[in-house]
Amino acid sequence: MKRVVDTLCIGVAQAHEADPIHARRLEEVVRRIGGAGVVDQDGDRLILLHGIRGNLATLADLPRELAPFLDETVTFEDDARAALDAARGREVCAALASELEPLASWSGDALKSAIQSLGKKLGIKGRDLFQPVRAALTGRTHGPELPLLGELLGRERTIVRLRSAGRGEAELKTGPRRDHG
Repeated sequence: MKRVVDTLCIGVAQAHEADPIHARRLEEVVRRIGGAGVVDQDGDRLILLHGIRGNLATLADLPRELAPFLDETVTFEDDARAALDAARGREVCAALASELEPLASWSGDALKSAIQSLGKKLGIKGRDLFQPVRAALTGRTHGPELPLLGELLGRERTIVRLRSAGRGEAELKTGPRRDHG
């Protein structure tokens, strides 16, 4: 995956990295990235870009914002570590992983429902519920909506990252970039 991110960085440099992203159609960005040799599977580039577009100011932001989806290792920002280390942060992640494993089908709506159900069971809501989950999935406390994150990461990576965060692992290693099940 590091090769993909490195290739993406080269593509961004070739695509005038300081140009404002809002002035470009996402399809044009996808075309430019495609020209850099980043492989697209089932339109994943466009889906990922739609998911992160709110965090992009320029093309130079792409590698940083795509890293949680392309890298096999999650690197935690300080505020994400704090969210996981909060009173029930790791408990939330471990419990959510257990809630997600038996789901018959995978979707953002299923993830959203499981999070809401868990919040009721644990008596937790708002930031105390959502931030540890986001931190476990991306290493950050900001970014795309959690249901979209679940869809972009896929079932296996979402559950592995939540379970690892629940165990307090300092660095999360995950499997292939995305599963479609």
